[in-house]
Amino acid sequence: MAFEFIAALHITQGILSYIELISVSLQGNNQDVIKETTEVQEVIRALQEQRDNSDTFHEKIYSCIVSTAESVNVEQGAPRLVAGQRHRANVPATTPAEYYKVNVTISILDEIFPAMNDRFGPEATFTNLFILMQLLCTVGLTTCEWERNITVLRKLEPYMRTTMAQERINGLALMHVHYGLDIDIQWVIDEFARRNPRRMNLINVLAD
Repeated sequence: MAFEFIAALHITQGILSYIELISVSLQGNNQDVIKETTEVQEVIRALQEQRDNSDTFHEKIYSCIVSTAESVNVEQGAPRLVAGQRHRANVPATTPAEYYKVNVTISILDEIFPAMNDRFGPEATFTNLFILMQLLCTVGLTTCEWERNITVLRKLEPYMRTTMAQERINGLALMHVHYGLDIDIQWVIDEFARRNPRRMNLINVLAD
């Protein structure tokens, strides 16, 4: 295990521990915009404070780095500086602690601030609110359903039966809605016979 890996691991963990708190909080189910914005701004201020006091902040982390390295028998060290280096940080430093402070700790902090402000800054927050309000305006206040999906009609006509004519289903719906009315059955039979006269006389075969 290289000392460079141990240093990067501890520094990243020390910085991202601030973001972990807000990350867990933002995924809660009882968050609101005001509380979210306040918590994010507190995290940004805390990171800014660590950036302003990077010497003290890095010194605390570096002591943990040295302790971990000693526990696994790894000596302190920094990558060799080359004049024409292009693939990694190559800022001159007199000690390993100074090298990791300049090339890792400060570099990560300087990258986090623009990203946090772009994602959670006041302008970004209100832009997201504007988008949410636009989406909210597209949500209908009422629902429109197919007329035969009404509760009464659903009882009359099952989903698997779609051949019932409109006139018949209207009549059945009225009968269902006004089932409490006292109807003269004999009058209904006579009225039906009057409106639908048969050409063939039916003979009561049971009569003498």
